Amino acid sequence: MVCTNDKASSVSIKKGHTVNIFFLDACPTLAATMQCDAHVNKMRVECGQMLAAVHYNHTYSLLSDAPGYPKSVLSHPCTLWASVNQTNRRWLYDHMCALINEHTYRFGTKTTACHRYIDLFATAPASMPAAPLTIPPLAMPMEYWSSSAVGSYRQYYRHNKAKTLPSFTYTRRNKPEWLNNVE
Repeated sequence: MVCTNDKASSVSIKKGHTVNIFFLDACPTLAATMQCDAHVNKMRVECGQMLAAVHYNHTYSLLSDAPGYPKSVLSHPCTLWASVNQTNRRWLYDHMCALINEHTYRFGTKTTACHRYIDLFATAPASMPAAPLTIPPLAMPMEYWSSSAVGSYRQYYRHNKAKTLPSFTYTRRNKPEWLNNVE
């Protein structure tokens, strides 16, 4: 898949829990490799939740293999973005698959629950229009905004996430070059 856009989103859905798509690169695979261990572990599940919600947004039916997911993120800005067209949804799907593969690469384990999402979400709902990738929503404190959404999300990741997580490690990966300036 060729990626041409680079916006990002972060929104709180319940107190103390934030759902994100970390658009750290326009390519969903590179964006996955740039995430720290904690996010590689967590975000593959959150992408699955959003994809279940995208399915629900187009079919109004819950997936029996993904119970409870859509209701938690139905109106999340990234879910709405991924629901716009097949290309947006495909970016999120490719990102989820890359995060699942990244988890296996870093930790040497396959998680059955997440691997079932690969087949479950492989096909977009028939009602989704075909259209070019659109700019994802940018939802983060304005202090991190810049002229580039990837740049904005990298700023947010560098100055907020890298400093607030108790363990910001990269197993079997070097930290992305742009993250090396964290003070």
